[in-house]
Amino acid sequence: RAHTRDPSRTNKLFCFGRQVASGLSFLHSNHVVHRDVKASNVLLDGAQGVAKLSDFGISHHMPSHMPARNPDANNTTRAEHSGECSQGSSMTGVGTLRYAAPESIVPALDRPGRPPIGQLTARDVYSFGLLLFELMHERRVFEELAPIAALASSVGGHRPTIDLPADLDGCAQLISE
Repeated sequence: RAHTRDPSRTNKLFCFGRQVASGLSFLHSNHVVHRDVKASNVLLDGAQGVAKLSDFGISHHMPSHMPARNPDANNTTRAEHSGECSQGSSMTGVGTLRYAAPESIVPALDRPGRPPIGQLTARDVYSFGLLLFELMHERRVFEELAPIAALASSVGGHRPTIDLPADLDGCAQLISE
């Protein structure tokens, strides 16, 4: 590994990543799913060392008693059928294709037994992993591909190679999980 980074820059990137993770944790603990975690939805104040998650245009508040999916209804919930959720609040909405989790497109990829709120927060976490990759590699995942091709690649099980400078080796496992 020939490339290294300025330690103060590396520390700032870690701080930004931690702050975004903290924001996501806060949202998820309040049953809010962001659904469009990506670099352009993070506001940075480099001088103050502050990163804030923004753009909640397609975020969704999930009731704490979110019912299981109705297998007879095409990707809708019992709550939507009973009127508990507002019309048009489909849980299958995808933000930016390049950052979408594979199970956003192919719901069968969700882990069996995971409650619906867990399925949706996991999708935010997947997008956050792509954001971390971007922060640490200073490039997008599958940047050589069009957004739909990048998503198709991840649906197909392809994962980017994580090649970090020696001072960031500890991040590789975090990004890949």
